Formats: sequence, structure tokens, C-alpha cells
Amino acid sequence: MVIYPQPLPQLCEHYFYRYHPTRQEVNELNSAAGARFAFEARNEDEARRQLKRYLEAGVDINAVDKQTVPVEQGMSSMSTALHQAVLGSHVMEVRVLLDFGASKDIRDAKGRTALDLAREVRMKRPSPDSDQIVRMLERTEAKQK
Repeated sequence: MVIYPQPLPQLCEHYFYRYHPTRQEVNELNSAAGARFAFEARNEDEARRQLKRYLEAGVDINAVDKQTVPVEQGMSSMSTALHQAVLGSHVMEVRVLLDFGASKDIRDAKGRTALDLAREVRMKRPSPDSDQIVRMLERTEAKQK
């Protein structure tokens, strides 16, 4: 007979980290564009709830990822959760981040805004999703002018 360790401590730790992050955990999330972790949720409603919790705890929706180090550049990508959602062509993530006020004006290490990156992605990997993301970003940019 195999006896498995009690999952309760791990579940409790995961619950508190996910729903009630400490100040140190918020700082760690902010150094890794932590708003993106809200999208580990299974659906858009849960992702919205999780992002709201993170923001209420102090996670910065526009924090840049200072931990990711692209091998070819040897430096931090300095991308936000929005940049990463655009790069992955994740329509729902882009929509939710924009709805919660993510800035489209922040530039990554290569000097690209989310819209610049979206246009690059659309050129390299054309798809309905990349088209939709470009339109969303252009529409929100036009509203600001």
C-alpha cells in the first residue's frame, strides 16, 4: 500500500499565494510581469477574478518582466503581461488586460509597444487571432487620440 502525503498543506499554500499573495510575493510577481499569471485560470471569468485579486493585492498590471533573459540578447526582455499575451496571440488575455487598463505605450527591450509587436507577430504568423489583436490595439489607440 502506498501512502501519499497529505495534499492539504500544498493546497493551502497555493490558495494563499494565488488569492492572498504576501507583500514579498507581490514584489516577486511584479518582477516577472505577474499579471500574466492570472491567465492560468481555465476561463475568462476566472482570469478576470484572479487579475482583480492580484491588482487589489498590489500587483502592477504594467510591471515588466525583469527575470526572463532571452538567450540571443543576453538581457532582460523588459516585456509586460500585455507584450507576452500579444506574442502568444492570446486574444482573451489581451482583451482582459486592456479592459483592466494595461498600457499599450510601454516599450520592451527592443523598443516595441504592444501594437508594434502585434504587427510583427501578424506579419510572421498570420492568423485570425493576430488580426484580431492588432485591431483591438488599434481601436484602443484610436480612442485615446
